[in-house]
Amino acid sequence: KDYIKVDTPFDVNRLERLLFTHPNRPFVDSVLHSLREGFWPFYEAEWKDEMSQPSVENYSTDPVDLEAIRAHRDKEVAAGRWSEALPENFCLLPGMKVSPMFVVWQ
Repeated sequence: KDYIKVDTPFDVNRLERLLFTHPNRPFVDSVLHSLREGFWPFYEAEWKDEMSQPSVENYSTDPVDLEAIRAHRDKEVAAGRWSEALPENFCLLPGMKVSPMFVVWQ
């Protein structure tokens, strides 16, 4: 809650009403709670197998790619669409995943 900013441009109460009959209540309740309190969905069904796997270094090391990734990151942070970097000593909580960052040049 203290690290990951959630700025929702929509009405969470209206979203809740629209999803009233959604069949996957644990997931919906998790997302609604997270939109209100800070994002950390605690619905784990699809993640359990992945959680037991060892961590993989899944990031680019090419200097040109890193420059492009950092420029994109800076643009997204400045626009308020991404949160600031997590603290250096931050440990992933159970269920957290690291998103791969790579460049697909076109």
